[in-house]
Amino acid sequence: MKKGILFKKTTSAALAVLVAVSTLFSFGILAEAKAKSYVKSIKTAKSKITLDEGKKVKVKVTVKVKGKASKKFTVKSSKKSAATAKVSGSNVIITAKKAGKATITVTTKAKSSKGKALKAKITVNVKKKIDYNKEITYKVGKDIKAGIYTAKQVGNYKGFFSISSDAKGENNYVVELFKGKRNFKVNDGEYLTVSACTISEAKNPDANNNYCVGRYSVGKDIPGGKYIAYTFESEMGVLKTMKDKNKDKNDYNNIIEMKTFYGQNYFNIEDGEYLLVSGCELRDVKFKKKSAYKEGQAIGVGQYLVGDDIPEGVYNLTADDDTSGFYSISKDVFNEYVYVNDNYKGKYDIKVNEGEYLSLSRCSARLRGDMAGESKTYCTGVYKVGEEIPAGKYIAYSVSGTLSFFTISTDADASEKIAEDRYCSQHYLEVKDGEWLTLSRAEMCNVKDKKKFEYKAGQKVSNGQFLVGDDIPAGVYVLSQNEDSRSGMCYITSDANALNIVDDIISVKGESTIKVKNGDYLNLLECDAVLKN
Repeated sequence: MKKGILFKKTTSAALAVLVAVSTLFSFGILAEAKAKSYVKSIKTAKSKITLDEGKKVKVKVTVKVKGKASKKFTVKSSKKSAATAKVSGSNVIITAKKAGKATITVTTKAKSSKGKALKAKITVNVKKKIDYNKEITYKVGKDIKAGIYTAKQVGNYKGFFSISSDAKGENNYVVELFKGKRNFKVNDGEYLTVSACTISEAKNPDANNNYCVGRYSVGKDIPGGKYIAYTFESEMGVLKTMKDKNKDKNDYNNIIEMKTFYGQNYFNIEDGEYLLVSGCELRDVKFKKKSAYKEGQAIGVGQYLVGDDIPEGVYNLTADDDTSGFYSISKDVFNEYVYVNDNYKGKYDIKVNEGEYLSLSRCSARLRGDMAGESKTYCTGVYKVGEEIPAGKYIAYSVSGTLSFFTISTDADASEKIAEDRYCSQHYLEVKDGEWLTLSRAEMCNVKDKKKFEYKAGQKVSNGQFLVGDDIPAGVYVLSQNEDSRSGMCYITSDANALNIVDDIISVKGESTIKVKNGDYLNLLECDAVLKN
């Protein structure tokens, strides 16, 4: 009986414990079952998108789950007028409607281990659709801010932009047609017109230390100093400095310096000036491109610093095709002090010295190397007598068909002239050690190597200097002015440099006569002479 009573009590307590344990066990099984299926994460391939109106984009959505939880999701747009979205398998298809911004929210259908759905967001920026084949004009400071931009070509047509001081584009500072990319600078108050290109902000100077096309206040936008410009492809570059940026860019009184060129060209700018750059990029000379000149190579159009870009020496010039080539040799970058220059056809030899600037247009040049060449002739250039050519007596022959010149001076700059003259056929000259000779549009040789002058009876001689008794016989000559001249000039000198004039200078109008003897130098300019019978 006692045992029974004891058993009854024990059974009641045990039953209570059993129920509690059973309940806990059942809950753990359910919890474990639930913990095996839930969403771990959701991620979109892109979180920010920019689209033009009417464009669509597919964005991949990745949902990671545990167990058999669903990977499905829903989408919702915060502004359907700007962009809409729909589900396509494991992707979201976003369609841009009108310019504006919308947030696309992607939400999982299954819940996380914490019992909540997971979300991912995509920010969509819809841009107004632009017809890039139409011109769009912006006022700088109102529609876009002043600064540096990169224009990028769109489609098959060349990109275009222009910068003007007026809305109608009647006073354009810059007009550019380009392929690929092109940087430019705009200032407050200017008008930018673009077509077939997009524009985005950039830096100036760029990674290559180039200053792009546009207008600059020197000392503010760009430091004063010496620069070198490189043109784009086959475009013509323009560099211009002005006194006042608000005055017409073509106002002659407002222009300080101006250069139009192809290839490369040097340019100096000073604080306080206003600089216009078009068709080229400008670079401080300390960042200039390293000269890639190789012995024997031809150099093309452009301006070259002798001793830096190219070696000094004698160059053979070849005009392009049948056009007239042009060259100049100067002391400074602006060609304000030009030693020699000429338009020519065919081939032409010139000599350049270290520190000079050689400018080429419509031609190419190749280093010849030797000073006098196989023919023992000296070409156009500046020579130091006693170092580059021997002292002595020479004869120069014109090679241009126009006026040729020579100058003998005490220095290379010809600031103190000893003698000078002009001619169209030939001229004698005599130089001494220490003097400088500038020879223009001519070839010169020592008199011992001169061409044999075969004078024939009745022959006319014209536009040059002739040694009587050697080139022409002594006697009386009939003078007549050249057909296209207003008047000619004739005189006799006792020396080759035409310093000592014998008798008076004769102004030749119509017909005149002059008598010469052996040893005289007969000088003719814009007139002819023929021996009188």
